[in-house]
Amino acid sequence: MCKKFIYLMSFVLVLALASNASAITHIWTGLGDGSSWVDSDNWDGDGVDGTPFTPSQPGSSDTTEIGRYEPDVHVVFDGVTTTVDRLYYLGGTGTLKNGANLTVITKARFTHVQDSQWYIYDGSFSSDELAVSDGPATGSLSMLHPNALITLIGLNNDEGLWVADDGDSIGHVQLDAGMIRTTQVGSRGTATMEINGGTLVLPGNVTDVQSWIVAGSGSLVFNYHSGADETYITPEPATVALLGLGGLALLRKRR
Repeated sequence: MCKKFIYLMSFVLVLALASNASAITHIWTGLGDGSSWVDSDNWDGDGVDGTPFTPSQPGSSDTTEIGRYEPDVHVVFDGVTTTVDRLYYLGGTGTLKNGANLTVITKARFTHVQDSQWYIYDGSFSSDELAVSDGPATGSLSMLHPNALITLIGLNNDEGLWVADDGDSIGHVQLDAGMIRTTQVGSRGTATMEINGGTLVLPGNVTDVQSWIVAGSGSLVFNYHSGADETYITPEPATVALLGLGGLALLRKRR
């Protein structure tokens, strides 16, 4: 019995090591030119088969793709500030922590082909538009620290936070702490937003978040703090709101 247990634990350990080995972590250091994401010297960590990790720019010099050749890639921004024009994150894990500031000037896709998970601790992300999931994949975004911040201030109907931006995509946003400030929240696929804490900030004088999140959800209870230009929305204590954002439940329709 003892030998069988030892064999079983050894087998489990081997599986765990194999699973961890499949995901390679790359940390932005900026030790190359300090700005270009496709400069491998700006990243710490080797790519597949030990080759330098270099995100790609297929067909467009302003669009950076991560995860095309490493679907399990883990990219970390640790206490740094960096900017890219457009980001398509094809799959894997992303982490912002220790005051990291990531700016995507035009638009970002946190998942596009393979499943992905993004975690924002003590860090911030800003762009005109963010799609947590876009394409036939599942994407999730978790806000986990009081200083976590997402700012999505666009000027047209295509911008803001799109939890699922494609009919085949599945997106989830979990707001446990911090703040999401956005011009709108929407979905074209299957999406959920779980608000356990933190603050969702929407433009204008919002008096009923149900009109923004999903029609007909009578069980949601929020506190509203409206100013001249925007409304701060927080869940009441001990209230967990799971908000379904189906394809028909668009918060603001695209024109």
